[in-house]
Amino acid sequence: MSNERRGQGSSGEDLVYAVAGLADLALSRVERGAGLLRGLLRRDDLGELAREGHQDLKARGELALKRHAVPEAHMEQLARIAAARLSGTGGA
Repeated sequence: MSNERRGQGSSGEDLVYAVAGLADLALSRVERGAGLLRGLLRRDDLGELAREGHQDLKARGELALKRHAVPEAHMEQLARIAAARLSGTGGA
């Protein structure tokens, strides 16, 4: 590396350093992910862990859909409650 202060190199040199830094960051993330994956594969309770993860993902998905869904119109809610009361199921 030259003795130039940062930010004063040529644009080509800056681009090379930026791409190399990005590649180094990506490689370190991949290495970390591979280490985590190796640790997961060594677990005895991998099946249970997968089932719990699936249940958690389903719960997250349900919450996300409820959070972003268009709510039922107020009059439709009242009509549903009234119909349930008339049919004797109690509703609400």
